[in-house]
Amino acid sequence: MQVIRRQEHQRNKNQQKSDPEIGIIVSASARPLTEVGSQALAGECFNYSTLQDEVASKLRLQAVRIKERIGKATQDLIDIGRDLQAARQHLERGQFITWVEAEVGIPARSAQNYMAMARLADDQGETVSLLSPRSVQRLAAKSAPSEVVQEVLARARSGDVLPEGTVSKLISHAKLQQREAERRAALDAKRRKEPKKKREAREERERRWQEEQQQRKLQENEAAETLIEVLGVDGVALVVKVFSDTGNFNNLVDALREKISASSDDGRPQA
Repeated sequence: MQVIRRQEHQRNKNQQKSDPEIGIIVSASARPLTEVGSQALAGECFNYSTLQDEVASKLRLQAVRIKERIGKATQDLIDIGRDLQAARQHLERGQFITWVEAEVGIPARSAQNYMAMARLADDQGETVSLLSPRSVQRLAAKSAPSEVVQEVLARARSGDVLPEGTVSKLISHAKLQQREAERRAALDAKRRKEPKKKREAREERERRWQEEQQQRKLQENEAAETLIEVLGVDGVALVVKVFSDTGNFNNLVDALREKISASSDDGRPQA
């Protein structure tokens, strides 16, 4: 019996693959998940003997329903999350995790992702189901900036469903801005505690640096205008392309100086 269970458990593992980024299990076989059997990832069944018969019966039915929906569209994954939430109400935390792994056949992390997707749908409405499972999982994460969540869903309501890559970039950009704002706030708080003389010296250094940057920018603009006036737009475009393709600005400048010097020497009258 143990051998059969181990073999069936191995088949179950081989027929499922997990997206490493979001932790959602996707079936790799056309065979319905209900045929795999109610084996845990650890190769053991959930113990229903500690529960009332009515509760145990409900949980078994919910496990079957969840298995049949895994690997389908976003709405099905949201429904899986709702079924998991309903099941969790009858179980302690440790029991729930054991039940999920044994009866549903997915890791606890995947279950948490499904339930987070369900909470997002319950909070924001059925528009959530228009997005891809990966986008919903990212928006449902606790770390997802609320402004991004609202923007993505508002655009989905208007018919503009953003692709997964765009959603990911929006979240990453918002998180970067948030970290930068926190860094600046911490720096400002630190600076306010500086002694007066130290603060004035720092502000003077910053003022000089800004003036140098403005002067450098002015010189660069003047040089660009001079090149365009002498070489024309097409000539400057060719220079920019050559510099970009070369990849090493300093080496190319040195090579140009050598060529200019050699040309000057060649044109110089012999003594």
